[in-house]
Amino acid sequence: MYTGILDLKGSDCSDILDLLVVSDELLIEELVTFIQDYFYEYKIDWLRQNSSKVFHTVIKLESCKKLQEYCYEIIYEFPKPFLNSLEFPRLEKSILLELVKQDLIIEEIDLWNYLFKWGIVHTPELEGKNITDLSKWDEEDFLALKNTLNPFISHVRFFDISSRDFHTIIWPFKKVLPEILCEDVLSFHMAGNIPENKLPSRNGIVTNDSVIIRSKHAAILVNWALKKDDDTKIPKNKYKFQLIHRGSNDGFSVKTMRSACSNKGPIFLIVKIKENGTIIGGFNPLGYKNDNYYGKNREYFGTTTDSFIFSLGNNKDCKKIISRVTNEFYAICESRYTNLALSFGNSDLIIKGTYDVFGKYSLLFVTENINDHFQKNTVLHEKEYFVVNLERKYWEEFKVMEIMKIHQFSRCTAMARNTIMLAVHYIKYLLSTGRLSFYNSSENIVAAQIS
Repeated sequence: MYTGILDLKGSDCSDILDLLVVSDELLIEELVTFIQDYFYEYKIDWLRQNSSKVFHTVIKLESCKKLQEYCYEIIYEFPKPFLNSLEFPRLEKSILLELVKQDLIIEEIDLWNYLFKWGIVHTPELEGKNITDLSKWDEEDFLALKNTLNPFISHVRFFDISSRDFHTIIWPFKKVLPEILCEDVLSFHMAGNIPENKLPSRNGIVTNDSVIIRSKHAAILVNWALKKDDDTKIPKNKYKFQLIHRGSNDGFSVKTMRSACSNKGPIFLIVKIKENGTIIGGFNPLGYKNDNYYGKNREYFGTTTDSFIFSLGNNKDCKKIISRVTNEFYAICESRYTNLALSFGNSDLIIKGTYDVFGKYSLLFVTENINDHFQKNTVLHEKEYFVVNLERKYWEEFKVMEIMKIHQFSRCTAMARNTIMLAVHYIKYLLSTGRLSFYNSSENIVAAQIS
């Protein structure tokens, strides 16, 4: 038996992935485990950027469960890169069905389009057919596509698709859908009738352009700010994070930070620690005021019961810890001291923007403060009253984001027009199937009957 030391640092990730496949074929379990751990520990960003390639490589490797689970997680949260990949149309039905069953973060009409694209490829009877010229399709063509897509139909939330998209994109292919489903969708859009078997809406996306947090982190923070459980579904297109300051781009001076954050309303402070990738931060529901707001006071505490500090673990896990304020009178500190930029509690979480008395560009995070301003039942470090004083060089990124509610304005005229078009198509459909007939019920009155 040969032994040795394997150092993967500096090796191309694609070559390492090939090595993983060979190790699985040769049943070298220790090497398979080692390579998976290496990817997970040091190459998370590469895995995320190449999730489709990795997924298609490891999905059939029984020994690679860890990478499989991580790829599934990435695809659930960011499905479009995977669905747009060249490999997607050739994906096996069982694997695609497993993905569709999950709560993918995707618009429903987009999911339908991807399923339709996949279904065309996997329906041999449609080879060479023009999908834009349905006049050349016969009943057997529609039936073949219906059989291909049938396992997926019950997992698509058709009632979350706008009347316009349903009318324009789906209605021409209504024959591939169950008849009762078409009737229920039309009834929903035309009369507001909601069927009992309607699937709950997908979890909404909290829009953000952060390089620190992912969509799932943003959803957790919104729920915490609303005092809800962290896994509560977020309505679609309702919240977004607006970046107002990024340390690596905008600088770390007190004046710059205070200027960027003043009078912005509720904000989140988010910091990523370079040493271990841990994400920490705080929520200020009051917002920060400008220096003139408090007159001659050098220090002022904002009162609120809604503030909290938190940790979201790192990108390799999501160990969620929230510590809400316990002393509402010391929730948010506003200060004119030259080196203090942002503060939660009385030294519970501080961002210092200039050199302090020790000559360090520092972030101060107290997980269990002596003054008990924040809850002590959830600690980020083992030692009680432990203070973390991190020099600037240990920060990977620092940013402040404003949480905003997105107001939607519906285009009533367009919606009414689309609903009318759906009604017209429905009437034509009923007439073509012989289920709708007209007759004279009395003089100058025409009645309709649906069988």
